[in-house]
Amino acid sequence: MNKDELIKILQERSQESITQDFNPEDESSSEHLKQFKVRRKEDKKIFRLNFIILLLLCTLGYALYYHFTNEKAVDLTKYIEKSAVSFTDLSKEDKEKYLPKSQLQSFQAQLREHDKNYIAKLEKDIEGLVVDLNEAKKAKTVVLSKAKTKSKRYNAIGCYDEVAGTKTINKACKDKISRFLKKTKKNTIKFEIIAVLDTKDKAFINNKVDQINTNKTIKNNLKEFLTQGLARTRVLEAAWLVKNVLGEKVLITYVNYIAKTEDKRGITIRAYY
Repeated sequence: MNKDELIKILQERSQESITQDFNPEDESSSEHLKQFKVRRKEDKKIFRLNFIILLLLCTLGYALYYHFTNEKAVDLTKYIEKSAVSFTDLSKEDKEKYLPKSQLQSFQAQLREHDKNYIAKLEKDIEGLVVDLNEAKKAKTVVLSKAKTKSKRYNAIGCYDEVAGTKTINKACKDKISRFLKKTKKNTIKFEIIAVLDTKDKAFINNKVDQINTNKTIKNNLKEFLTQGLARTRVLEAAWLVKNVLGEKVLITYVNYIAKTEDKRGITIRAYY
């Protein structure tokens, strides 16, 4: 039902009310006339009210129709782009999430200065390492030169009364060797240490191996290994003594043989000059 149809129905209703309520021949026509006028006013109010409601409904219907049919056809060119929000527009809580540009620049400057100082320090350290490396190379060259010397001149000292089968250097021998090292260190090029084993060392090793239940080949190998091991530990013990007296940088060389004797057990130290 559209607006025109509704208006037509209301007009017909008004005419019917006039025809039904008004009768000139009625004895109480005057009273009826008053009632007619009152009802007519009420009908006019109802008509106006219905008309306004109808108009509002039509307006609402048109608005809804326009909204749903043109929702996706918005012309963005009619809108003006809003400018970017500045830092001053932010709330205090949001401002705390950001770093001011001035503070950032100051931090970057400090970082560049720190990097500059770090690089300078690194370059200085590298220069120091290069110097140390060159000095180490020179020292190594000197050591190798001394180690390769073919000098046959040397002074020697030894301890030959150690307990059979052990590496221990007794105190009297240590004191004697210490005095020798301090006396000869000034002119000495290098020290050479030689292990000395005798028949008692051999008997000690043989006795230990013979207690093992195995074949002869394995026993012989064990005897050889224990002999080499005993000689090696005596050399290392003597080397520790030399370094303890003269320092870690002292040059010590070793021989690839064992001095085997009848009745001497211990080590021999040669000071080449």
